[in-house]
Amino acid sequence: MPVFSLAVSGRIARGTARPWLVPTAAKFKQPKPTAFPFPIRKDTKTLQYYTTLDISTRENNVGLVTDLGSQHTCCSHARLHCDSCVLVSYNNDFVNEYVPQSLGEDALFVYSTNGVSVGLTYKSPKPFPFTCSDADLLRGLSKDTQGMTCLGNTTTSLHAQLSTQFKIPRKFALCLPSTSEYALGHMFIGGGPYYLLPYSKDIARELITRPLDINIASRAYRSGFNETWYEYFVNITSISIDHKPVSFDSSLLSFNEDGFGGTTISTLTPYTTLTTPIYRAVVGDFKKAAAPRKMKMVSPVAPFGACYKAKSIAKSQTGPVVPFLDIGLAGAKDWRFYGANSMVSVSKHVVCLALVYGTISKNFNCHRRASNGELSS
Repeated sequence: MPVFSLAVSGRIARGTARPWLVPTAAKFKQPKPTAFPFPIRKDTKTLQYYTTLDISTRENNVGLVTDLGSQHTCCSHARLHCDSCVLVSYNNDFVNEYVPQSLGEDALFVYSTNGVSVGLTYKSPKPFPFTCSDADLLRGLSKDTQGMTCLGNTTTSLHAQLSTQFKIPRKFALCLPSTSEYALGHMFIGGGPYYLLPYSKDIARELITRPLDINIASRAYRSGFNETWYEYFVNITSISIDHKPVSFDSSLLSFNEDGFGGTTISTLTPYTTLTTPIYRAVVGDFKKAAAPRKMKMVSPVAPFGACYKAKSIAKSQTGPVVPFLDIGLAGAKDWRFYGANSMVSVSKHVVCLALVYGTISKNFNCHRRASNGELSS
């Protein structure tokens, strides 16, 4: 079963597509790899996170939006060699419609890491499976990408394929950057250790862990398609602000008999989305907690409901000094959000609480199933 890790605020100097690469010495027996690193960038317009895979050749760098809930990696025909393919259908997550695709496979080149540095280049022992499509697939995606890479709980996902082919732990960790202007984020496949500047020790030892939740309801009830779920759910039990529990109907945090409800982790939804009753309660309590700190409120900037004058908020190494949000996880320590992880800068003078309200009416990912792995954060 896969293990998913989520870290924040990667710190590495921005450079080329592979800023850390060390040339591989020719003609010697390569040691067994233990983990593979990938750069993570954030598109400022679409707010999508994307990485780069070297498919077909080491020089063919293909930018792909990261998706925690899809079934397989999909790319544009223009960047890949799609021979001997079987016709399948696939859903473009951003235009919510099916587009014709063909199933293919090709070589994948990856780079090993010991958690500190990057060294040898490895070619996948077996062809890497993917689907390829025409330009319709690219609508709604970052202009720097040519498709999407699957990180869902499925045997055709990127981490599952690397785990199987190289016999490494079926684990992956994401360190998502707030921006790619000055620093890149990271994705590690294969487990720790994880050394990220400015920290000098393995942050894998600092992570909290808990089992992922399972949504036993079929997606067929919701969409009419006989498909299962591939995304990751987490069992949240409470929300607190500055140690004070937020009052709301806690049953909204659970799945109902039809599979609605629950909490999923997504790299496609740019901001934490809360159902309206929970959103109103959380934002209201946040405003109350912010008042004693003399945080000066300003007119809300859509889609956010609590915005403040930036100069009225103290700064620290972790970002704005604001009330912290603790997310209660069943059977684990609270997951804390604060500073740069809970606030978004909408202009030079205004910052807002990075929460939005409503229900996610569109299923972003077309192929899903219930997950029974573990979550680390």
